Amino acid sequence: MKTIKIKYFALLVLVFLISANLAWLNPSGNDPNNPRLYKTHDKIPLFWQYNLDSGIEILTAAYFPKIFEFDTTRIDRPTYPAIANSFGKLTSFVLKPFIKLNNLERAGIGYIILKILVYLLSLILLKKFLNQFFEEKVTFLAIFLIYVNYHSIFYFTTFHTTELQFITPIFILVMFYNLFQKYSVDKNILFSFLVGILMLAKPNYAAYLSIIIFLLYKKKFLEIFISLLSHITPIILYLLFVKYSNYEFNIIIATEYDQGVWLYEDLKEYNFLNIFSIFFVSLGKFFLRLFSGYDLLIIFSIIGFTYKYFKKEVKKDYVIFILIFIFCTFFQIFSAQRFTEYMVYDISFIIYTFSAYGIYEIISKLKNNKLRKYSIPLIMILYLVLNVTKFVHLPWVHPYNHVHKKAEVLNEKLSKLDDIIIQD
Repeated sequence: MKTIKIKYFALLVLVFLISANLAWLNPSGNDPNNPRLYKTHDKIPLFWQYNLDSGIEILTAAYFPKIFEFDTTRIDRPTYPAIANSFGKLTSFVLKPFIKLNNLERAGIGYIILKILVYLLSLILLKKFLNQFFEEKVTFLAIFLIYVNYHSIFYFTTFHTTELQFITPIFILVMFYNLFQKYSVDKNILFSFLVGILMLAKPNYAAYLSIIIFLLYKKKFLEIFISLLSHITPIILYLLFVKYSNYEFNIIIATEYDQGVWLYEDLKEYNFLNIFSIFFVSLGKFFLRLFSGYDLLIIFSIIGFTYKYFKKEVKKDYVIFILIFIFCTFFQIFSAQRFTEYMVYDISFIIYTFSAYGIYEIISKLKNNKLRKYSIPLIMILYLVLNVTKFVHLPWVHPYNHVHKKAEVLNEKLSKLDDIIIQD
């Protein structure tokens, strides 16, 4: 048992270290016309940020919630900034006798602590969940495939919420399974309230919508009502806080990117022909993204599911839920009209788990003992190398020479906020 725990911990440490040191992989391509890098430190290439939204994310965490008087870019996603801000203040208090941290430094530390806890908790919950259905070796390979993925590596130490695309479904579905196995009203309220908090981190509704549709299929109408009411509670409380504070609430993905708005407008105008045409085009794009996002592993996943199904180890309810979940993931993409690769990662833990199972089933059929023994380590090494090399842009450039955002821009904004916002 102790060895197993160390193995999972070592996996998370490995992913964290790669993510923290991305600068050495030359991930941005160094296009002088499109600098993507925010340096967290001028000389030490540690935790450097290669996402364009990292600047506003860290500023929001550093000055939460006062920043919403001046910039409402992240006002619809308060969960991460609020928690990172709290962790940063606690860290600053503990380190005060030894070192004085400025607002950005403590917010950055708070963000890293938050990310570590989110990844660690999701991994622990997923491990316990998968062990109920699969052997330990399958569970470990599945978790390896999930957390060593390019997307997971990149966002582990990035000041952003995008890792929640695959982590939120883990939290929601594991909690729902436990609720469904032994239902109580109190557990339903707590589960749904936590879902509301997660939606305030990133409105990633595919998993929760799947649960509501599944409960409709099971005719659990009272349970649905309790859940919807509880889930909306933290959202209403937050909106009341925004109104009380006289902040201007804004949803950038709707106002600037038209996500979901186009569908509402077309429905309002009875423009069903346009909806149907976009629906079928989107369906094709969705399946293309499934295959490009998961590569050959989608094939192994289908094989693994088929093996499990014909062994009669997959209940009818599980099949129905998985189909609903796949559709809801598609519908989320369809309504947002956003077809970036990570948008299909809601169902990643299902895809990767059945992939792991399929791989083991295929390997078990091999007659060569040495090949059977070393296949899994070779697959894991190859998978790690492939995902790490996705970050590499050639020719390689030393981190000190990376094209980066001008620090003066962020520092000027920081200075203004320091002058305007009450000092902590």
